[in-house]
Amino acid sequence: MARLLSSPCTSLLLLIIASVSVIDVAGGCESGKLPSVGQFCKFFIDKSLEILSLNGYPGCGGKRFLHKTAQAPTVIFEEAEDDSKYILVMVDPDAPDPSNPVYQYWLHWIRKNIMGHDLKKGVTSDNNDLVEFNPPTPPSGLHRYQFLLFKEPSNFTPNFNDRRERWSVSDFVKINSLCENLVSGYEFVTGYEASDDPLPKPKPKTEAVTQKQDAFTQKSDAAVKKQTKKLNGPTQRPDGPTQRPAVPTQRPAVPTQKPNGPTTRSIVPPVLTEFDPQPTLPNVDPNGSATCSASLLIIFSSAFNVLMIFKIY
Repeated sequence: MARLLSSPCTSLLLLIIASVSVIDVAGGCESGKLPSVGQFCKFFIDKSLEILSLNGYPGCGGKRFLHKTAQAPTVIFEEAEDDSKYILVMVDPDAPDPSNPVYQYWLHWIRKNIMGHDLKKGVTSDNNDLVEFNPPTPPSGLHRYQFLLFKEPSNFTPNFNDRRERWSVSDFVKINSLCENLVSGYEFVTGYEASDDPLPKPKPKTEAVTQKQDAFTQKSDAAVKKQTKKLNGPTQRPDGPTQRPAVPTQRPAVPTQKPNGPTTRSIVPPVLTEFDPQPTLPNVDPNGSATCSASLLIIFSSAFNVLMIFKIY
């Protein structure tokens, strides 16, 4: 037996067996094609693959309150191809206990036939679910929940077993020829003692987008200035003041008297004092005929008296 184990043929055989074991663990793919449980997020970063976004969830590997995971998340993949289809898998590698994950993996969700243009906007559980969404219910400790997004091959018909506990990611990938089709992934952590981590910061804008927005802003500013100039008129005339003369807000008051006359036509006698000479007013008798008769009577009476004197003497 010792001679058999030490022979070169035996060593070569053991090497082949070990290589086959490694390939099987990787799901029938070459080593490094699928992420390991402990280096899940790092795998996508090292491969320069876009990480999935879950609406309202922290960055890859962040914690999430357990009660906020009861509904299927909205999954977004901005680099999806509009006319391509994708399949999404969600598993728990820590079931039932992270220290003894004898049920690894626990299958939580499979969503198939996701159109790329929908994936850019965000998709969640619907009638395209291959396996209905099962919310996280970790019995103890903090569990990791991992998402794998694959691009579906042409004429894809998924083949899988419907059990949830001890579900094999590697078998599913191998049977459905998805080894070369992994495009993105995501992981969050939750449990009864978990709390929310901060949400990820917005992605920096690309230079092209920034230039486009700056050009739009400049164009908008120019339009506003032009409209303002049109409403307010020119700020300066060639030989005139910088501003138009102010327009009076009220009409000038109309004088109550004429410049050189009284307010009424009636003649008002002046007010005299004791120091003023008293004017001599004409003796005007309104009854002119009576005054004339009295004068004639006096004259005739005087003439009669003169005649009587001449007769006596």
